Amino acid sequence: MTKVIPFRRRRRWSRPHDYEVTCKHQRIRLLAKLTRWRPCVLFAILILLGTWDALRGGAAAQWSFLPWVPETTTTDVHAAYFPICGTAQRYNCVVDGDTFWFEGEKIRILGIDAPEVSEPECRREAELGETATRALRDLLNEGPFSLARDPFEPKRDRYGRLLRHVTRENNDLGDILFTKGLAKKYRAAGPGWCD
Repeated sequence: MTKVIPFRRRRRWSRPHDYEVTCKHQRIRLLAKLTRWRPCVLFAILILLGTWDALRGGAAAQWSFLPWVPETTTTDVHAAYFPICGTAQRYNCVVDGDTFWFEGEKIRILGIDAPEVSEPECRREAELGETATRALRDLLNEGPFSLARDPFEPKRDRYGRLLRHVTRENNDLGDILFTKGLAKKYRAAGPGWCD
């Protein structure tokens, strides 16, 4: 009697999950092939556009963390002649040591509080207020400056004044007034101007 060998169908995959694993690896390989060159090309295009924009003094010139931005690029773009405000219409003038008008907008410098000139509480505050007003006028007239909004502060104060940091070559003009003793840190505890 002959021995009967049962017919077995040869299976292509020995385990059911092998097919899924193989498809997954193929998708990964295909994805790697498709994206191999795109990040490099995209990065090269960004570098070229950023360099061109920075050399022209555009928005990329403010990205100081980018390695291709020239260090000589200045971001100070505002400039005007500032007298001390009088009774005439106020467009570009200095009100006091922490407030000025620029292009018809009243701007309050963020971070400092200067002595009052309109309603001083004592003679010393009036004198310091006049000195702070002249100092701010001189600082603004020295050259171009930048106005920057603090994202954690409101756009305007309760009097409708724009709240802005005023800087020149990354030096805060409010800090300069503070170091000269002509302003205090805003809402800082301490003696008043008349003490």
